[in-house]
Amino acid sequence: RTKDKTSILEDVDFELELIHQDVINVKYILELLAQLYDADEDEEPKIRKLFLDTVAGEVEYRNKRELIEKFIANNLPKLDSSAEIPDNCEEFWEQERATAFEKLCKEEQLNQDKTKKVIDRYVYTGEPPLVDPDIVDLIERPLKIAERGPTKIRVFEKIKDYVETFIYGMAA
Repeated sequence: RTKDKTSILEDVDFELELIHQDVINVKYILELLAQLYDADEDEEPKIRKLFLDTVAGEVEYRNKRELIEKFIANNLPKLDSSAEIPDNCEEFWEQERATAFEKLCKEEQLNQDKTKKVIDRYVYTGEPPLVDPDIVDLIERPLKIAERGPTKIRVFEKIKDYVETFIYGMAA
């Protein structure tokens, strides 16, 4: 009889652990957005807070929070039904990703084709690009000796941020 009690307690502990983990993925985010869209006026602030707290609590989504808030503010009110959320969200994300890519290349004067290849390789292999030669090869403007180190590091960090924000964790 003691063995049965121990077994049941272990099962309960395991299930509680699973519940506690709150695995968040894109599907879950889309479900929360649908709940937010369908919420009554008095429920909406509570669901919005739960949603944003959930996103902020997950390390992988912290850098995406600003974009998610922008989607909620600008796109959610324009939709006719919650069924439109997945396609609209994907379209929004692609537009934001393309804008961020162009901005990155323009601000840092990077070759767009080479930058895309470096990012694609980074995503495919999971290995960040090497500061030298990968990042150096992207920069189209001539760098003074004193600029080389800080510029390489800055571009490297911006590419990592771009990938973490727009690509990692966004596959449904």
